[in-house]
Amino acid sequence: MSHWSIPLSPLAEASLVSAEYSFDQITWISVSTQVDRDPTIKSCTGDDVLKFDVGTKGSEPTYYRVTFDQSFGTNSFATSYIKTGGGRNGCNLYYFAGVGGTTND
Repeated sequence: MSHWSIPLSPLAEASLVSAEYSFDQITWISVSTQVDRDPTIKSCTGDDVLKFDVGTKGSEPTYYRVTFDQSFGTNSFATSYIKTGGGRNGCNLYYFAGVGGTTND
């Protein structure tokens, strides 16, 4: 995987504080919190996405975290898009337990 693009609900997008990734869950590296179109997946979606422009290294995992200024429910089937460095072409949908579209009041 070369990068991961995640659509957010408008409420989650407005509440976005930070986004980070780590290769060891100890050292976290900040990434841009700009939510915008990802031209590399324009044939897959017209949605704005939060793009983690870092992927995996071989079979080693990469960890991602996003912080919001309010609590949200969980969407058990949140949709995202992954781009490979080669190999799989097309719209590579990835479903994960992600942020829901509404707050937990």
